[in-house]
Amino acid sequence: EPSLGAYYELILADIPGLIAGASKGKGLGIKFLQHIERTNTFFHLVSAQSEDPLKDYQVIRNELKEYNPELLEKKEYVFLSQADLADENKIKENLKSLKKDGLEATVISVEDGESIKKVEEILREVIENKKN
Repeated sequence: EPSLGAYYELILADIPGLIAGASKGKGLGIKFLQHIERTNTFFHLVSAQSEDPLKDYQVIRNELKEYNPELLEKKEYVFLSQADLADENKIKENLKSLKKDGLEATVISVEDGESIKKVEEILREVIENKKN
């Protein structure tokens, strides 16, 4: 189920479970995509444990494009999440895989206060951009 939360004046939507075929109604796809349509900025979280983070990322991007190509124009940040559950070599490998497609990802973990501070900095930047 999508969840809503707030970070100061930002409304945040956690929209898990978007899968291949969502734009065609598979799973809870259309429900999720309708929520996504209302966002201004995407935080795309890919598991640091993923065997193919670029594929995971591209599945979501393809579903966004199939549903509404304008969604691909929105500002996006990419994160390798759950970094505390992956070893350093796996994280480096996954960052390299994403970088091949021109993606810069921020490594984050709830166990690492510094990475959470990076997320907060980005959220503050989003707030500033929203005001302008």
